[in-house]
Amino acid sequence: MLTESFTYTQLASSSTVSDASRLGPPEPIKKVSPSEAFKAAQNTIYVGVGFIRVGNINVVTGCFEALFQLRFAYCEPGLRGREKLDTGQHLGGELEHCDRWDSWEEDCPNRPRVDDRSFANVKSLERVDIYNVRLVHKIDGCKVDGLVRMTLFVRGTFREYMELQDFPYDVQKLSIHLRNNMGGKDFVLTPWTKQTEFKFQCMLMDFEFFKPPIIDLRRESTRAHRLVFNIVVQRKAWFFEINVLMILGTIISISFVTFLFKTRRDLTQNLSIVLTLVLTAVTFRFSVADKLPPAAYSTVIDKYITVSFFCLAFVVFSHLGASIFPVVVFERVVFPFVGCLWGLFNVFFCCRVFMFKRTANKRLAAMGLERMSFQGKDESVLPWKILP
Repeated sequence: MLTESFTYTQLASSSTVSDASRLGPPEPIKKVSPSEAFKAAQNTIYVGVGFIRVGNINVVTGCFEALFQLRFAYCEPGLRGREKLDTGQHLGGELEHCDRWDSWEEDCPNRPRVDDRSFANVKSLERVDIYNVRLVHKIDGCKVDGLVRMTLFVRGTFREYMELQDFPYDVQKLSIHLRNNMGGKDFVLTPWTKQTEFKFQCMLMDFEFFKPPIIDLRRESTRAHRLVFNIVVQRKAWFFEINVLMILGTIISISFVTFLFKTRRDLTQNLSIVLTLVLTAVTFRFSVADKLPPAAYSTVIDKYITVSFFCLAFVVFSHLGASIFPVVVFERVVFPFVGCLWGLFNVFFCCRVFMFKRTANKRLAAMGLERMSFQGKDESVLPWKILP
């Protein structure tokens, strides 16, 4: 945890604040072989998620959209001893040849039935399509008689509480909460780590993704539990640094040029320049208001803007004081003090941002996460650029 100027956002995920209060802390996931897991509980289900696309991350409404593959592996007692079967739909030709399975719905009465009530933090569920069902009798190289693998395509909008104290340097967890009660049946959910991944490279202009996804096992009560699949994302702050912080810092720095005027007692000349800059800064503040989240507390960028306006007000009152009190006092004490104060604040701000980023990178590396790099590169339509 950093000091009060910057507070490192705890990577805790919840669907809503009230819902998170009912959840217990993440429990350690025990490494048990699939044969032992299915022997201990016949209603065991291995669950994995293959994220295909994540987008429309809205920190104001606390929602994001996701398209993913939901992968199940469970044991169907009535299919023990049967030959391998496959419904036939799968990506590519990597699967071994199996007999066509047309009666899978009648043969799998114990399968999990996914709907909007299966996800604890869903806002709206657009589609749940069963893509492939296979009877393979094994999982991760371990033989389990009667084991059925299911692949579903799920697309929907999910709720997520997002802390914005560190905006625009915030790190968020986007989570999908899968309940153990699906279709009115209770199951024992077990993380399927090998089948939890990014199916394709996710890329957004304003966020960076970290891999691999994180799986948490959390309990609601003695009987109810859920698996939480988390994606860690970090905002790209370059847009706000260039278009907000740097522009506003330049406007404030220009106001210090009035300290170099020789006729300091000319109050009209000095104040007209400074007040013009004040109006420019205020106009700029309102022009970028729709780009900033309307949080009920001060974010990092809000604090910088507030200090900048205080400094600009200090410049105005300094010129007002120079027209009333002896000029020598302001030339030797007040003017250098105000200029040094503004310069030290910017140095302090840059150092704190650097320390924050360094701490965040160490924290994410300690969690075993690495930044997802984009390998592809679009070819330019034109062979030249306006600016190199």
